Amino acid sequence: MNNLVGLLIAAVVTLFFVRRYLKEQKVREARAQEAAKKGTLRSDGPQSQHPHIDTEYCIGCATCTTVCPEGDVLAP
Repeated sequence: MNNLVGLLIAAVVTLFFVRRYLKEQKVREARAQEAAKKGTLRSDGPQSQHPHIDTEYCIGCATCTTVCPEGDVLAP
């Protein structure tokens, strides 16, 4: 009987964490879909600036692209 109770408690705890993980994955997927839609928007590219991104120092935060006065400078 004690083994069954322990097994049920372990199953409930495991399901709690799996459910939480799946919710986070759903949010992540929605963000990825939104970013993909944004990437398909038309862009003529930079009008006067030609950005150079040094991959040695880039941490991928995208701050440079959000504050750039040229708009979406990294779009193809």
